[in-house]
Amino acid sequence: MSSLIENHREKVTIVKLQQVYNLLQQATQRMIQDEGDRTINYFGADGNERVNKYVELLPKYLNVAKVCPVGDRSCVPFEYKGVGYTWPNNWRNIYLNNGVLLAIYNNGSSCLQDVTLQKTFCKEGIEPCYPLNYGTYFQGCATIWVDLNGEKGPNVSGKDFFEFILVQDGIVPAGLPQETIWVRQLEERCLKQEYKGGCSGWIIHNKNMDYLRCPDKLGWNKASSCKD
Repeated sequence: MSSLIENHREKVTIVKLQQVYNLLQQATQRMIQDEGDRTINYFGADGNERVNKYVELLPKYLNVAKVCPVGDRSCVPFEYKGVGYTWPNNWRNIYLNNGVLLAIYNNGSSCLQDVTLQKTFCKEGIEPCYPLNYGTYFQGCATIWVDLNGEKGPNVSGKDFFEFILVQDGIVPAGLPQETIWVRQLEERCLKQEYKGGCSGWIIHNKNMDYLRCPDKLGWNKASSCKD
């Protein structure tokens, strides 16, 4: 009976994560289009300005219940397992009406990457413009944590808590096969460590959470499930 319950929970998680990803992607791309069909890079001169502008505009495109004040740790009074650090005070926390918690922060990257993870943009007056793919570690715009059920448990990375990357023209799940920097790749962000927030790309593409059971067997060039 316990395995049946766990399988059901995982199916619910997979469906909800896909739904949240779709909502974020649509909201972000509509936001960019409404702002003059530009890119996230034009939302500010640096990462903090871009994140603050994105958070300011997001309630126009998503059903937002609450935008927490900057530095208000009481807005997220619970702790997460499998993250490796305390929840920072400078993250922008947003509760949606469906109970989802978004935590958005500037990861200090150059904000040059697009959703294909294959090409980059140049911002006017900013040089150099890198023609190569440096993934989201150096060229993403911000990181978006998604907690599918807010303060309800289990609050564990890879179970109800997942990572996405804000890029120039949309959202990408973490750990995609196009990532070239090892710290952002599936093996490091999902399969090898206690931290499994970087498994979002795996779930979106393979529709399973088998990294919780047979991580050594899985990979983009290996098995796509424990059954394979």
